[in-house]
Amino acid sequence: MPEMTGSALYIKFGTTVLSADFRTFDPDENIDFVDASAGADTNKTYLALLKDGTVSVGLVAQTGGSLLWTAIAPGTSGTLEWGEEGTATGKQKHTVLALVKGRKRTEPYDGLIVITADFQFNGAVTDGVY
Repeated sequence: MPEMTGSALYIKFGTTVLSADFRTFDPDENIDFVDASAGADTNKTYLALLKDGTVSVGLVAQTGGSLLWTAIAPGTSGTLEWGEEGTATGKQKHTVLALVKGRKRTEPYDGLIVITADFQFNGAVTDGVY
């Protein structure tokens, strides 16, 4: 199977496309566990509980990019959609309701201004295709 790079990644939050300016995209899906061992058990056993997830997006700031900054204001809720291989028919896509947990902007004297937005999933990720 051929490898792939991230250059085709498509990311949209609400109505704002983020992928045109992205540098990094790091989704993290996980699940909570509870220790179910007791009594004479000699090994721990676990029960799976609630699923959770977050994603962090790194974006290159553009001149006049106030619309992007506004779209990722902390507390903003919307549908987060992404597809690793773009939006061509039959390619995999993922969607989840998400809240913007935080945003920051790094402004170095002699480098690109980079924006980072952190999202908290607010429901289940739905996997499908375009």
